[in-house]
Amino acid sequence: MYHALADAVLIEQVGGPDRPIPQPKPQAALGATIDNAATETSALAGAAAGVQSNLYDRLTSAVNERG
Repeated sequence: MYHALADAVLIEQVGGPDRPIPQPKPQAALGATIDNAATETSALAGAAAGVQSNLYDRLTSAVNERG
């Protein structure tokens, strides 16, 4: 069974007193995160549409070749 307390004790004992203290990661503002997510979603949707169009074109071409 995993316990956070056991993990903290292990780090305390193995890491020693001279270990570097982890610095917190800076967090982006919520508005910037939402704008970034919207941009990524738009790019992903565009890529999916391109793949779908390419697949449709290839299937249509294959059907036309076979008659």
